[in-house]
Formats: sequence, structure tokens, C-alpha cells
Amino acid sequence: MNISIFIITNMRVFLGTNNIANILSGLTTGFQRLGCEVNALIKEKSPYYKDENFNSVYRLNEKRYNNLGFLTRAKDKFDYSRQRKKLNELLYKSIPNTDVYIFLWSTFRNDLSDLKILKDQGKKIIFLFAGSEVRYSNAFANEYNCDTSSWEAGLKNDDLNEKLYFLRNAELYSDLIYSVPDQSGLMIAPYNHFFMPIDMERYHLHDQNLIPKVLHAPTRTGIKGTDFILSVLKKIKDENIEFDFEFIKNLTHEQLISKLSYSDVLVDELFFHGPGMMGTEALACGCIEVTKVLQDAKFIFNPPVVEMTFDTAYSVIKNIILSFETRQKLALNARTYAENHNNCVRIAKNMIDGLSLVKRDYVPTFLFDVFKLENNFKISDENKALTKKVLEKYYPNNLDYESVLANKNFI
Repeated sequence: MNISIFIITNMRVFLGTNNIANILSGLTTGFQRLGCEVNALIKEKSPYYKDENFNSVYRLNEKRYNNLGFLTRAKDKFDYSRQRKKLNELLYKSIPNTDVYIFLWSTFRNDLSDLKILKDQGKKIIFLFAGSEVRYSNAFANEYNCDTSSWEAGLKNDDLNEKLYFLRNAELYSDLIYSVPDQSGLMIAPYNHFFMPIDMERYHLHDQNLIPKVLHAPTRTGIKGTDFILSVLKKIKDENIEFDFEFIKNLTHEQLISKLSYSDVLVDELFFHGPGMMGTEALACGCIEVTKVLQDAKFIFNPPVVEMTFDTAYSVIKNIILSFETRQKLALNARTYAENHNNCVRIAKNMIDGLSLVKRDYVPTFLFDVFKLENNFKISDENKALTKKVLEKYYPNNLDYESVLANKNFI
């Protein structure tokens, strides 16, 4: 494995504040290996990922008070107040010692007012978008022509004003944004492709088995299309085709890596477009991912996976199970792809370099050209004002703001 290590001296990086999909862990390792001084902070404890490499400001979790009416409400009020106070202290404490702030999922303050404070202090800000904090389900369904009725309630009954407030603030104050197209339907700002950062030293290529070990490992079954996937695998099994299948949920990160390290095929997802973090980790282990794929992003994102849709799932899963030679070749290509695109050191270096570059990978157009607001939905005046500022930031010379605002009541 040939990984170039670049040393960036005197760069002080803040990472926070939610370790979604272990992304902050990978970036912490990447920036540290570059020689950066890293301050990593999280405010939500994950049941899946270790947190010993982070500073943390967790809320209390005294479950014995959770069903005691007034006591529960009093505890929650105190708990959130204590956390907000501590985070605010850490915000101001970090300013003299930080050059670049990289935010995932949230910032120090729930209302995002810390972003203006940091920008007024001349700080560089990078936002990483990981999924449902910016993905609006109706826009996704419209853009990708899919039925979201099987999705979990919290993912399909999302609040558009809430999404817009977070997104527009991020766009307004950031110097660089990383995202992927299938969660960027509301975006105005150009952005770079977000490759999942992993520490390649933790993953080891294994040989494919003649009789493959097939894995399906959803955190949420609705958005993965689990019922359909299980029915397809049962149909293939009923044809007396040999494979070992394991269906797992809610494993810790260490347990998941262990499973991937000896599995041959990961049948992943039918709605979102892989590979995400788990698919990336599968590639690093030489475990072949079967997933839906972004067709219009292959100029930059073309991983060696087996492409699957609802229409093709049966045939492509069956074929990859039966084709040992194809699996062997794909496994090697998968590992090489992860080394070249998902090495956390390379990704950290690209983030720093990206701050000085003008060109971005994507210029979003869906919001302007296609998206339609639901009948009778009202966008808040605050969000409309934020959108106008974002339009002025990214299109200062060639956009009639008032005309756009008049014609698109959702912004």
C-alpha cells in the first residue's frame, strides 16, 4: 500500500460536534498524522462508536428519572442548560487556539449563532454534511423518483424550515462544504464530494470464500429496503444456491468491522446511494458491496461496487454469489479504491488544500430548476432572509435576487 504522508505544520483544527458514522474519528487520525494540532469535541454519546479520543460534553442520562413527570422535565431543563453553558465556554476558549473549524451535524450552539462569531474572528469554517440533517425527504423523492412510504417516520416527516435554517447558515458562513448529491436537493452553494474518511490501517483485505458469506446490516430497515432485500435473498436461497447469510442490527463499530473482515458480500441499500461509511469499510476489507449507485456522479465517484435497484436486485445478487472469479477481482479493486479515495490522511490534506481552491466538484441546480414546494407550506421569513444572503454570497454578479425570490416562494 502506497500512502503519501503530507506534513502541515502549525495548523490548528477543531472537529465537532457529533461523531456521525465515526467520521470525526477518521478525520482526527488524518489531521494528526498530517502534523496538525487537533481539538475534537462531541456532545452526543454514540452507542456504536468509542469516544476516548474526544473531549465530550454529554447531557446526563439518569434513566430512573425519565418517567417521573415534573422531575424528568426539571432534570432535562437543568441538563440542557448545563450542556449549553459548557459548550459556550469551550467555544470562546477554542478561538485563540484554532485556525480551522470543521463541523459535522451541529456546532457549539443550537441556533448556530456561533458561526458569525467565528467568522468575525477570521476563522475558516468547513461543513461536512452526512445525511438527514440536510436531506429533505420530499426533495429526495422528487429528484430520484422513489416511494419513501417505507422510511422511518423521523426521516420522511421532516421539517423543511428546520432543514433550511441549518443549511442556509452553513452555506452563509462556511468557506468549504462537503456533501453528496442525494442529500443536497436544497443546496445553493457549490460543494465538494464527501468521501468517507477511514484509517486504512484498521482494515485488512481477506480472500473471498468459494461459498460466499453474505451480510445485510441495517441500522434502520426502512431506508435500507430491508424487507425487499430479505425477500430477494430468500428467493435465491430457495433455488438451492449455496451461500451463508447473516442479518445483523445495532452492532458496535468493532463488532461490525469484525463481521466485514470475513464477509464476502454486503447487500446494503436500495434508496440512498452507496457506498456510505459501512460500504466504504466493506471495500477496505475486500467485502463486495451491492448497493444503489449515483448515476450522475461517476465523473468523481465511481467505486467498484455491484449496482442494484429494485428491478435488478435479484439478478445482480444472484450473479455475484455465483461468480467466484468476479468476486475475487472486485475485492482487490475495492481495496485499492478505498486506499486511493478514503484514506483519512489524504482526505484531511484535501480539506486543507480545498480552502485555497475556487473550483468545486458540484454546482447544485435541482432547487432552482425542479423542486416544487408542497401546497400551502410557508417558508419562514428568517429562512427567506438567509436564502437571499446565500444567493448574494455565491452569485454576486449574475443573479436577479428579487426575481428568484418572487418566483420561488420556498426560498
